[in-house]
Amino acid sequence: MSPEERLAYFDCATGASAEMILGSLVSAGLLEADLRDLLAPLQRAGAAFDLRVREVTKGPVQALELRIVDQVPNVKARLGDMVTLLDEAKLRPGVLHDATAILRLLAEQEAAHAGERVDDFTFTGTSGIDSVVGAVGVAAALAALEVRTVMASPVNTGVASPVVASLLANAPTYNESPRLELVTPVAAAILAHLTSEWPASPPFAGAAVGYGAGIRDLPRPHVMRCFLGYGSIRGGQSTVRE
Repeated sequence: MSPEERLAYFDCATGASAEMILGSLVSAGLLEADLRDLLAPLQRAGAAFDLRVREVTKGPVQALELRIVDQVPNVKARLGDMVTLLDEAKLRPGVLHDATAILRLLAEQEAAHAGERVDDFTFTGTSGIDSVVGAVGVAAALAALEVRTVMASPVNTGVASPVVASLLANAPTYNESPRLELVTPVAAAILAHLTSEWPASPPFAGAAVGYGAGIRDLPRPHVMRCFLGYGSIRGGQSTVRE
């Protein structure tokens, strides 16, 4: 392994959602067309969704707003249904591994707080497909960008739901927006599974920077900043499977 590997750092100063993470990755250098290609296996396997992508202004920041749209409403899905969809999509082994791990981690915490067995817990509305698209999209995008290690800042959770609080139990968190939920459960699962370190700032220089827009109106711009750069992997551990 080369001592210099591609790293990603996510600035979670205004929270996190899967759409913000994906938007920041596209803004930082991933082509929108490539992201659509990475998600196309899910659509060929029967998943109904599309992406809406546009440039927006959040305060003084130009950011990319990415939204998952055109889902079938009120679909009930269990973890087994989601894993079957991933298997039928014939994803790359590393992407399949990470996406499955993210969804299982999410389902385990959702089920625990609902007092149900993980295999019985049901995702309702569009939460099932949104979680699948978010998990697969982020895992596949990082693999396509050849990112080997993911880092993130301490996470501003706002009002953390019990599920988010459990998923980020091992991460440094704080609350600067006491009346708003700033982190979605699937984003918390993505960060919990993929993040190897939580430094206050990116520990590498010369990075490409992207901004993924959120949906809130906050005192500071509601964006996820993504830094893509190169540096040494401490301990030789990578967090993204190829």
